[in-house]
Amino acid sequence: MSGVGKSTLCRALKQQPGVADGLQRARRKFPGRFAGCWIGSTWSSFAQRLGVERQGWLDLKDRLYLRTFADLVRCPMPPECRAVLFDQGPLYRLARLSNTSGRPHPVDDAWWRQAVSAWARQLDLIVWLDAPNLVLVERVAARRKNHLIKDQSPEQAERFLDDFRHRFESVFRALEQVAGPPILTFDTSVTRPAEIVTAITAQLHLGATPTVRAA
Repeated sequence: MSGVGKSTLCRALKQQPGVADGLQRARRKFPGRFAGCWIGSTWSSFAQRLGVERQGWLDLKDRLYLRTFADLVRCPMPPECRAVLFDQGPLYRLARLSNTSGRPHPVDDAWWRQAVSAWARQLDLIVWLDAPNLVLVERVAARRKNHLIKDQSPEQAERFLDDFRHRFESVFRALEQVAGPPILTFDTSVTRPAEIVTAITAQLHLGATPTVRAA
């Protein structure tokens, strides 16, 4: 969710010994795919200003990211890599492709559930950050970075956040049905990043020797 403090937490986690940045590794391993995404995103932004339908491209981009992340976790990691951290990784992409009451699946339902099952086997931990909508709206408004809800009314912003939250919840429900990895949930309006880092590293036993991956 926008404004929950993902970037702050990820910066702190990547300072932990042995924690690697999954997105950065994917960009280095598959530069051609990300170059294509950049070109497509540039076109998509231009199309949005013209009022042209761009959802098909966004769905294709999400599927490309999912394939890239799946290819990455199959690649050998260096011995010092103890955990791979995905910020807006596979579950974010699956949430964007999920079915909600207001929008049908942009992909085949069987394909989507198969993708959820595949990631349930790959991931060792899910970290879900959230905060009250009012807090999220205030944080996003205070940033220089553009965001859709900056131009929306409070009611529209609330609906946008609730819809995105429901998309993630649909992924979590699907993961529960296939005995997916544990989910650590934090309200970042009351929990400090340092406390979250401590909980994550304890859950993954990063002081021990097994290799693990985190999402």
